[in-house]
Amino acid sequence: AVVSTQSTGSKKSEAKSEDKGEEKGEEGKDDEEITEEKIEEEFNKLALKEEDEEEEEEEEIVVTQTSTQANESSLVMTVSNKALMDTFISRLSTISNRDLVNEVAQEFCLSLNTKTNRKKLVRALYGVPRSRLDLLPFHARLVRTLSPILPDVPIDLFTLLKKEFLYHLRKKKKKKKKKKKKS
Repeated sequence: AVVSTQSTGSKKSEAKSEDKGEEKGEEGKDDEEITEEKIEEEFNKLALKEEDEEEEEEEEIVVTQTSTQANESSLVMTVSNKALMDTFISRLSTISNRDLVNEVAQEFCLSLNTKTNRKKLVRALYGVPRSRLDLLPFHARLVRTLSPILPDVPIDLFTLLKKEFLYHLRKKKKKKKKKKKKS
């Protein structure tokens, strides 16, 4: 907008100078001579036009650099978001009371609530080591706390648990059939 104002201003000054030139030409064409001063004026006008064009090009370059910087900052934010989610998931194994569960739920809702992060959270909750059964009540509380706000988290977790349960059930039936065939 600034450039267009400057270029409009220079066009207005050119139009005024042309009008003055026409007025002078109408008043006395005899007085109009080609002098070094007029040539220098015209040369300066052309130089100003070229400078304005160069300034416009520089502004376009600055805008391009700014958009590139924005892309880099979004990349940095993505990397930092990933790092935050990784630390959040590692922090899940240290939850040992209700207050910590509430803090973790609040942190997730306020700063890490994206679709991909919700899927990562479900995978982390599903992938609890079988030796750490003491974490299950706290993880269940976390899921229950998040369920009114993020209904997809408990649904996805339930789907994974159901698939695993059905897998073990089928596996057990196959073992029983093999034992009957052997007997």
